[in-house]
Amino acid sequence: MGLVEATRDQMNWTALDEAYDFAKANGIPFKLHTLVWGTQQPGWIAGLSTEEQLEEIDEWMAALAARYPICR
Repeated sequence: MGLVEATRDQMNWTALDEAYDFAKANGIPFKLHTLVWGTQQPGWIAGLSTEEQLEEIDEWMAALAARYPICR
């Protein structure tokens, strides 16, 4: 999450798009691992209330699911 959304509501999908495209082009399963990790979360999320953090994580999961359909 921190790599893609280092600044709140500004997504940079470049690295994940490259990995996804490579996997898809080469018939490799694409799996995202540990989608929310304390030390790799964006710094801005710590300043939010628990409710706001959950909303942001829900948005993050929905964005991932929409952007990267299952690749086999």
